[in-house]
Amino acid sequence: RFLNRDGARVANPDWRPFVCSVNKSEFKTGKLPNTKQYMPTQKAVQAIFSILGSFYSFLIQEDYINWNPVAQIRQKSKFIRKNQTQAPVRRLSELQWGYVIETAELFANKNVLFPIPIIVIDNKLIVNHENSKIRFGSVISEINGMTVFSILDNILEEKNASALRNFEHSFDLIYLITYGAPKSYDVTYTSPNTNQTKTIKLIPIGINKRERIYSNLIYPINNKHLKNTINTAYFEN
Repeated sequence: RFLNRDGARVANPDWRPFVCSVNKSEFKTGKLPNTKQYMPTQKAVQAIFSILGSFYSFLIQEDYINWNPVAQIRQKSKFIRKNQTQAPVRRLSELQWGYVIETAELFANKNVLFPIPIIVIDNKLIVNHENSKIRFGSVISEINGMTVFSILDNILEEKNASALRNFEHSFDLIYLITYGAPKSYDVTYTSPNTNQTKTIKLIPIGINKRERIYSNLIYPINNKHLKNTINTAYFEN
């Protein structure tokens, strides 16, 4: 929704909060989204009514208007439907958890993990470690011939802040479970403030080394000596 430019957050002109889309299985069969069939979710409609209601309440307090039309619309609205059933909670089943634990135990003593911590900014994988073979702040575009866009689209179902933070810390494990254990990682990336693309072959790491690396992650916004470079110099464009 926002971009970081010269230390300031500005609106992203390419942000599309109401994009019409199809699910992955339909897209693979060649089905394209039809904008005429788009309908906002009930949560989106409720959010719109809530924002408008607050706006009209403010206008009433400032004596611009005498009544709140949103309140009357809500009383007998065909747009808002009350849910009689509780929304299902998405969680891993016992079988899925068993598979995750079994996989972790199987590879516990093997070097199979992606060796560089990352963070996700504007659908980009950013190197988040100062002592790695790829410079801190570099933008990764491909891993083993697969674009980052395809990787994120395949394994990241939700893109809210909480889901992204969990994804960042577990990227190497999620990649392992999704794509298996490669003998090496061919990573294509662009260094900060350059347009030059490079490819490097990285050797996988094990659990013990992963723990040492992840104990020294960089959080640029809170790191004074970096002067917020992750939000300024690294993303001028």
